[in-house]
Amino acid sequence: MVSYIEKAFAFALCFSVFMAVAQTKRDSWKNGRFWALLLCVAALHFIAIALIPVPEIKFGLMGLPLALVDGFAIYGLLNWIERRFPTKKAHKAE
Repeated sequence: MVSYIEKAFAFALCFSVFMAVAQTKRDSWKNGRFWALLLCVAALHFIAIALIPVPEIKFGLMGLPLALVDGFAIYGLLNWIERRFPTKKAHKAE
């Protein structure tokens, strides 16, 4: 089992990724769907970190590139959902 320090580091990385994604999507802050989707994805991440057993490795700096890729994936998912399912306000503006 991974030590508590490494789990805490993984949770901190996950939290910082979600904060960075939320900061880059300021135009979506007033949209409740954005927050609901971000909350669902964050809950899945935190549950996965808490429940999935990880082999004994030194997580450390190996987590940083994974967090970067994860952040881009979350950002891309949010953009795809906003384009694929536009809100009524955004649809009326066009």
